[in-house]
Formats: sequence, structure tokens, C-alpha cells
Amino acid sequence: MPVLEKSASAYFNHKGNNSQNMNKFRKHQDTAIPPTAKAIRVRNVQNPYIMRACEVEKHKETLCTIQSKLISFMKTDTYLKKKRDEENAKIGDTVFIQLNHQDGINLPSFICRGLITCIKKDGTYCILLVDHGTSIELTRDKLHIFPQDVVPDAYLTKTVGVFGVLPICMKKNGVVSNDSNATAVVVEKWTEEAIQFTKHLLSTSEIVHFDHLVTDESNGREYGEFYCTIDKTVILLSEALFINYHALYIEGDLLKLVETSTQLKEKWYILHVKFSRDRERMNNATCINGLNKSHTKFFLSEKILVQSSIDCDALSDITDLRYPNGIHEGWFESINSTRPRKLQSYIWPAINNGLNVVAIGSSQCGKTSGCVMAVCGQIAIRKKETRSATRPLALILCASSFEVISVQSLCQSFLRSFNNIRSVAAFNGKSDKSVAAMIYSGCQILVTTPRYLARFLNEYKNLLSFDRLSYLVLDNADIILDKYYNSVSETIYT
Repeated sequence: MPVLEKSASAYFNHKGNNSQNMNKFRKHQDTAIPPTAKAIRVRNVQNPYIMRACEVEKHKETLCTIQSKLISFMKTDTYLKKKRDEENAKIGDTVFIQLNHQDGINLPSFICRGLITCIKKDGTYCILLVDHGTSIELTRDKLHIFPQDVVPDAYLTKTVGVFGVLPICMKKNGVVSNDSNATAVVVEKWTEEAIQFTKHLLSTSEIVHFDHLVTDESNGREYGEFYCTIDKTVILLSEALFINYHALYIEGDLLKLVETSTQLKEKWYILHVKFSRDRERMNNATCINGLNKSHTKFFLSEKILVQSSIDCDALSDITDLRYPNGIHEGWFESINSTRPRKLQSYIWPAINNGLNVVAIGSSQCGKTSGCVMAVCGQIAIRKKETRSATRPLALILCASSFEVISVQSLCQSFLRSFNNIRSVAAFNGKSDKSVAAMIYSGCQILVTTPRYLARFLNEYKNLLSFDRLSYLVLDNADIILDKYYNSVSETIYT
């Protein structure tokens, strides 16, 4: 049974993150560099989540100590007599490489410690220079394997990444676009534009500070905030990615959605309406040292975040819904527009594809009218199934009697041309007998509150049957599930 669930607040996470870490992250989201941040040099950028960096403090001194230990090892009988280079090199082995201009080997220092990370089919070895953060490719004869206990010092570089954001891609009609009406879609991988933007920002910075917030225990990667100083101005990497539409903050409603998304067993289509965080600050932040991107001019637009394993595209015109003509006529007479609100243009294709939908946004973004329109349209298509009076096809639960009246009014407006499709409003203030009489007369859509429905079912146990129910809508789902959870559970499981 498709469930149309809409709410003013959200349900969604970043692997390994939690609310406590996010609270700590928000405290650091200002332009003042916190005392816990350390100056770093970013040596290599794979993407904003994976960067190789070293701390500036005492790096040279420690590197000299490591090189001295390697040179001392090269003078020992163990190295001189034992032909270690005849051993089979494998991934994970520690090696050292010497600078040799004749062989065309260019290194950041005359001797480097390395780690074999990959062996290619042609026999080439990929070596991570663990004290410098860069990688090179060499043949086996250029490597010297040595026991790790010879130089037990910790690697001078580590893998770090930005914390608290998700990568996004701007799309319109399923195609990557910088159009002002484009939609922010969460993606699994960072876009090439986001990667190049991160490299440009970090390389332009006079100094970069990293404030470590959380460690991924599975791989040792450290995540936190990067503070980039350019012309005495401090720029946060997460904010720069957000402002330039490469990332979205995981916070508030979105954090709740991320934290529970992994618990959703069925396929859900989740939409989140979002406006810019700080419009005045965004104007100022994007004008530093040529970092301004052409598409930053779109920050004043309403944006939609979509999380779904299925791409349902978006509608640009109400007529594309292709509901029966009476539904479209009812919409136009009530709403007086053939152009959907942005949120509606995404929820309608998802609902029509039979997906569960969570629609999250402000009170004026069109959640309620969009869901009611979809329910009425779908039932009008199935008008041959509307003969049974006491077996509704749709149940719309509202948080208050006032909302029941408003939703019922929408249903009547959209269904004014359909005499055989009736909606019934049931709420405190109406007598149970009058509600029962209306249901007997025909009820394809029941609009009510959780408490009233639970009480009514106890009084008239054999009147209503939900065995043909196809659509369940929770209007203001956050309020309903918070205040009326027991009533909803009682209704669903009886």
C-alpha cells in the first residue's frame, strides 16, 4: 500500500555521524579559528571526504629523524647482506625509495618511506609516500622492503575529510544543470566540479587549519572542519561547498532524516525544501580571490533535496499528470494555476509511480494540496473500484479538527465533477451517528484525526473496513506521531 507521508520536519545521516557530533560541529561553524584547530598542509585531494594532510608543527624535524633512521638501517649488516629485494612485495609492505635522477625518480626528499597500496597488472607498484601524502608508481627494482619496526614512528600524514555535509548535484529534468530552477540532488560521489573547487580553495589559502571532530574507527580517517585563510579572511570549507551548491549541511530536520533513513525497508522518495542559510553572508563569502562560481547567483531560489533510488523526474505543468478532466478542472478553479509549486512537481511523479513519499517543507510550500490532489486523481482513475461505501480507498489523518475541515474542502473542490467519489470529514463536534450516516452513503476518502478515528472504530467496530485502503496520508506527520502515536498504532493494528 503506497503511503503518502508528509511532515514539517524530516527523517535522514552521514555514515558514522551522530547528533552529538553534529552539535559539536555547529558550535565550530563560525569564522573564528578554534583553539583546538591545528595548522596543516594538504598534500593530496581525492575529494572533500578524502584528503591527505600533515601537521605543520615539527614536521621537518620529525621527517629528519625518520630519514636518519632509514640511513642507519641501510648501513647495517641486515640490509647489506640479506637480499630483501628478492622478496615478493605485496600490498601493505613498508618500503623506502631513494632519490635517483638517472632513473627519473623525483621525490619530495632524498629518501622516503612508503606503503604499497596497489599492484597493477603490468607489475607497476603504487606507493603512498606516507610522510609526504603523495603517491608515485614504480617498478619492483626501485623498491627496498624493510621491517616496519625499523622505523616505528607514526606516519606524518593522515587522511582527513570535511564533516557534516553531503555531496549534491544540481539537476533539472534528470540532467545536470546550473539553471535557476535546478534541483539539489544528493549523490553518492562528489562531482568533479566540487573536487576542483576544493583543490582551488585549499591551494589558494595562505594557511589551512583543521579542527578534528570525529574519527571513523573502521579506517582511521579523521573528519572535521577546515578553516582556510585568504587575505586575512577565514573561509570554512563546508560553508564554501554549501554556498557554491556542491554540498548540503546535515543538520536539523535533515539530520533526523539521515539518522533514520537506513531503517526504511521499503523504497522511499524523500523531498526537503531548503532555502539559503544566510543570504547576506553568502554574498560576502563568495567574492574572495576569484572563488565566485557562476551558479552561486541562484542561492536565493527555493531548492529541493531529493533522496531516492528511483529518478521520477519532475513535472512542469499540471496537465502532465493526466488525471481525469474533472480533477484538473477542480484544481484550476480552486488554485487558479496550471503550474505546480516546486515541491508538488516532484511528489506527484513519485506518488504516481507508487512510491512512499516524505515531503518536508514550510507551511506554504504546497505539501497538503499536493498530496490531496494526488489522492483524488488516483481514486478518480480507479472510479470503477468506488462502489463499496464503507471500504475507503484513502485515509487522511490530520493533527486537528481545523485541518480536517481544510483538507475536506480541498477534496470536495477537486472532486466536484465526480458524484460517485465522496469524501467524509470526521472530527470532534460532529455526532458519531451523522458521521456513520455519511459513511453509509459512500466514503471513498476518509478525513479525520487519529483520536477521533480510534474512538469511532471502538464504537462502530463493524462499520468501516480498511481492507481496500490504498493511500494513507499523514498531514503534519511530526505532530501526529509525537502526540497521537498510540491512537495511530491502535488504528493501524486493529
